[in-house]
Amino acid sequence: MGSNNREQFGNKYILLDLIGTGGMAEVYKCKLQGRQGFEKLIVLKKLLPHAAQDSEIVTNFINEARLAALLQHENIAQVYDFGESKGSYFIAMEYLFGKDLHNIAIRARKTKKPIGPENSLLIALKICEAMEYAHSLKDLQNQPLNIIHRDLSPHNIFITFDGKIKIIDFGIARAELRDTRTKIGVVKGKISYMSPEQLTGKEIDHRSDIFSIGILLYEMLSGKRMYSGDTATLIRKCMQVEYDTLEKITPDLPSPVYDILHKALEKDRSKRYQSCTPMIADISECLFSIIEKPNTQKLKHYIRELFRDEYNRNSSSPVQDYENGEKTEIETIISDEYSQPDNTEKTEILRRTPEHKRQMDETTANDDRFPFHFSTRGKILIAVSLLFISIFVMFRSAGDDKVLIAPAPPRPPEKTSRIRISPLPKETIVREKKEAARKNTIQDLLKKAGRAYGLKRLTKPINDSAYTYFKKVLELDPENHEAHDGIHEIGRQYHEFAKLELQAGNFEKATEFVQTGLVIIPEDRALLATQVNIKEKKNRLLADFEMKALEALEKNRLSTPEGDCAYKYYSDILRIDKDNPRALQGLRTISDRYAAQAEKALLNLNMKKARYYIRQGLLITPDHKLLLELQDDLKRSKPGIFFKSLKKDLETLLK
Repeated sequence: MGSNNREQFGNKYILLDLIGTGGMAEVYKCKLQGRQGFEKLIVLKKLLPHAAQDSEIVTNFINEARLAALLQHENIAQVYDFGESKGSYFIAMEYLFGKDLHNIAIRARKTKKPIGPENSLLIALKICEAMEYAHSLKDLQNQPLNIIHRDLSPHNIFITFDGKIKIIDFGIARAELRDTRTKIGVVKGKISYMSPEQLTGKEIDHRSDIFSIGILLYEMLSGKRMYSGDTATLIRKCMQVEYDTLEKITPDLPSPVYDILHKALEKDRSKRYQSCTPMIADISECLFSIIEKPNTQKLKHYIRELFRDEYNRNSSSPVQDYENGEKTEIETIISDEYSQPDNTEKTEILRRTPEHKRQMDETTANDDRFPFHFSTRGKILIAVSLLFISIFVMFRSAGDDKVLIAPAPPRPPEKTSRIRISPLPKETIVREKKEAARKNTIQDLLKKAGRAYGLKRLTKPINDSAYTYFKKVLELDPENHEAHDGIHEIGRQYHEFAKLELQAGNFEKATEFVQTGLVIIPEDRALLATQVNIKEKKNRLLADFEMKALEALEKNRLSTPEGDCAYKYYSDILRIDKDNPRALQGLRTISDRYAAQAEKALLNLNMKKARYYIRQGLLITPDHKLLLELQDDLKRSKPGIFFKSLKKDLETLLK
């Protein structure tokens, strides 16, 4: 289907080009049209007529659309619409300009331009973030969907020419919303990217996707397939997880990279990452050890350079290209199930045929002074005639010294037409004024944001902070790069504050700064990695202090010596975690010990020791009941103290 033979589909879609046809569906490049000239290039997948008659196929297609509609993440290809038209179900999806990881890997090997550690880790990180979102997703009743992609392979990882990473094709993904779920023993997916439990047909969970991500990362870093061989060998290797370790292929990578891969590719899923969250933290930390501020710019330049000719040829607006009658070679969302070579005819507007070109060349080869064709005899006659005319004119003009010049024929009056320029419609003028006012407001807000940022008013006061002004800019212009960059920089500032507090051992303040940063730039890799780092460092320190406190208690170093006693270590714990129950109980234990020692000293009428123990215990627990009673006993006479102690001992014996 060419651009001159468009087909209306439903009320708002125009089918432009057939991309591919499979056994059940066909995929089109399509233009979505809206009011007042709105248009957007998308991809439309619709069931073939015979498939639309199969209730099971229709059910699976509807389930795919229902699942895809729930997935709203920057690293998952978006589904815009689902419906039925002309007796056929369809899904309208995001149109992507770029290449899948499969084609990137092939081109990288062919040109000897590897993807590289930084790009590989970044791609794996984004896949993990998207799958953590999908794995954790709940339905509208707040019930977990337990989504598993099951086909995370290079064909389903798409990199746009802007450096964005997208997971595509959740067509065989499993979720709790499905009515017909894959039974145990039925295998779906690509063998080379399956976990061993998936290949053997066992019940799988999200850890199977983590294994597939590990394979993708391995192949990006190594530049080769993780498994190879004939079908039987391939299946055996996949089931036993037999592959050449990355250390043998590329031994110069940072050691954490190997640790990440070993953990993700564990045959025993109980030893793998149990969710994508810790894998995200490990990859983030590893990535930040390679480059200070990872971003997609390097990936963008890499893929554009890798496919330079194609990118330069097709980098204009896809919709405009179709309006001009030109084709664009843009990779689209289409799974292997529906893929086939593009057999669409390639047309060229006003293209001369070879025969036409030959005739034009022959015509222009003739003398430009003679726009007509003459035979040789005709040309001689014309030349002789012109000679006689010239001689006649020369002798005539010599006789009367006048040169006869034929008057030029009068020029015909110029045809003119009056062009009437209509004034702009009132709505257009109003709209342009509003647009100008909007731009002025944006510039004013950006100036205020810059001033507030310079004065370190990042988020406070609320009404006069850089963050507030940048947010207002985005309300007026959601795509404003300056505002996005400003907000990102504010989040980075809070990350720096958090790192400084962490170095000083102020865990509470560091956590507060990280949480503020995550409010500003949610899911930021650096902040999430620091959040994990704070928690781990805090837990290690708490465990160390508790061990030292128990050791001091065992050796009866209750509150002395000052730098190495149980009281000191429990106080250190409470400084980090003020409500720590074990530390609070530890202080109570110290006071109980002092009460017991004071009571024993009173029984022996050792008033000095008793007074010391009571004072030390009350310094730790001022409201300790027994210590307060013993303090009152100190006011008694020695015989009184003795008889009270004796009475207490008798009561204990009687009980």
